Amino acid sequence: MIFVNDVINHEEHKRMYLSRIEEYKKTHDSIMPIGYTAIPSELEKNSKDRVVHSDFHISGKENTNLNFFEELFTNTDMRNLLTKIGEDLHLNKFGEFTWMLDNVWFQQYEKNGEHCWHNHPHCHFTNVYFLEMPNEKDKTEVLGLNNKLCSYEAKEGQMITFPGFLQHRSNTITSDRKTIISFNTSYQVPKSMS
Repeated sequence: MIFVNDVINHEEHKRMYLSRIEEYKKTHDSIMPIGYTAIPSELEKNSKDRVVHSDFHISGKENTNLNFFEELFTNTDMRNLLTKIGEDLHLNKFGEFTWMLDNVWFQQYEKNGEHCWHNHPHCHFTNVYFLEMPNEKDKTEVLGLNNKLCSYEAKEGQMITFPGFLQHRSNTITSDRKTIISFNTSYQVPKSMS
C-alpha cells in the first residue's frame, strides 16, 4: 500500500529548501557516515563514491528538524494533504481523527549515493517527498509483505506514504543528484464511546 500525492507549490518549496540545504551543508558535517547507508557486509565499499548528505545523523538538530521545515508543515496545503491521507485510509469512518508528525529530515544523494534497506519503527507511516528527482527510476524502492517490490509511479514534486514497518531503500542514484524530505506520521482514531 503506497499512497502517491502531489505536493502543492512544489516549485516554491524546491527553491527554498534546496537553498537551505546548501547553506546547511556549508556549516555542518552533513555527509552521512557509511554505517547509516550500507548494511554491515557492504561497509568495505568505497564510501567516497556513495555520498549522501543529511541532517538525520547529527545530534542536537535544533537548526533543522521541525524548525528547518516549519513552513512546510504549518502550510495549510501540507496539513490538508496529511488529513486527506487519513481520509483515504477511512480513519474518519467513526468521527474526527488526528495526525502527529515525527522526525523530519532531508537526504541528498549525489550520483552513486544510496541508502540500504531499512524501516522506520515507532510510527504508522513513512513519507518521502521527492523534492528533487530528475530521473523517476531513482524513486524509493519499497518491499511489500510478499517480499516483492511494490509497484507505483511517482515523480519529482510528489510524496509517497507507506507503512513505516515496510523495508525500503534508495538504490544507487543514476542522476547527478536526488533530494528528499522524509518524515514519519502516526494517526489516532476517535476513542470508542462505549
